[in-house]
Amino acid sequence: MRDPRAHVADLVLSSAIGQLFLSLGFDAAELLGVSGAFTSFDPDVQGYKALHNLGGLCVGMGEYVEGKGHLLKALEQAPHHLHSAEVLFDAAMATGDLITARQTIDHARRQSRNGLVWAEMLSRHAHLVGGPQNALETLRMELGRASQAKSVRLVLARRLIEAGLDDEAAYNFGLLERSGIAEGAYALGVLSARRGQMEEALGFFERARELNPSHEETGRQIAAIRRLLGLSLEEPPDGDGGKQD
Repeated sequence: MRDPRAHVADLVLSSAIGQLFLSLGFDAAELLGVSGAFTSFDPDVQGYKALHNLGGLCVGMGEYVEGKGHLLKALEQAPHHLHSAEVLFDAAMATGDLITARQTIDHARRQSRNGLVWAEMLSRHAHLVGGPQNALETLRMELGRASQAKSVRLVLARRLIEAGLDDEAAYNFGLLERSGIAEGAYALGVLSARRGQMEEALGFFERARELNPSHEETGRQIAAIRRLLGLSLEEPPDGDGGKQD
């Protein structure tokens, strides 16, 4: 059986990127890392991972057509590997290949578990095709038929904030907050602070911290508002009312 490392070598050296490096005087063995550099071997490196890496290199060097081919093959071998879909989508959008971009959105929709990847793609595609208003309308329409409506609603709410449509954004973030999405509570805190409703903002930020305790910016917002309101930075322990003996 042929050494799978030789297959990787063939893929790299036959690519436009490999040819470019060789033309610049790079040593093939050093370029590939095949001269004793492998101490273990991941079987996927001869398949979709190699294709993904080559595709990313190609599009990064401006070889879109070749990169697209490698990335499509990577997705054929590993449909679940959405990073390949994201790289292909970005490259297609950058070159104006809207058909491939749309196909990539459909692939991500079928494979994505939480929906956020394809919802972001959908928003960007609609924006490029028809501007920010088209992106908003596309996401609003998608809400009614999306099986992953929370992800679509989150992307819509973000776009509404960007468009300055705070009331509609607050409605959607409110639904997300009540569904346990920390970003919904955090965004409501930001919107309340913008209106000068600091007590309300503090409540939303504390709710966001409850849902996502590791988010550092939430903690900073809470501390800043508590200082502004003249409250202690540390909440008293439960049950003692903050009193000391």
